[in-house]
Amino acid sequence: QNSIEDPMSIYLSFSSLSLPNYYLRHFLKRIRLSKYEESDIFRKDATFKVSEDKQSSVFIFAAINFGQSYISVDSKTKAALILTELDSLSWSTLNETFLFDFVVQS
Repeated sequence: QNSIEDPMSIYLSFSSLSLPNYYLRHFLKRIRLSKYEESDIFRKDATFKVSEDKQSSVFIFAAINFGQSYISVDSKTKAALILTELDSLSWSTLNETFLFDFVVQS
């Protein structure tokens, strides 16, 4: 969906197919699957701004309500998603823990 404040940007939420009404959201800098709550904070925690690097066709996802924080793979466990805050965003300095690709299932 597009925001009124920023009509050129894409904002999205990730809902579970196996658990209806559950969404990925950030909580205490962790990305977790949570049951939908009818609240403004939940909607903001579960919405991410998408940015694409046109040269490599990879994407990053920014938390819309948590400064310059982006979804990344936890470098310690390699088995969890977390929010990582960056001082500045530069595609050339991002490592693979921040970059994601869309895979279409048929």
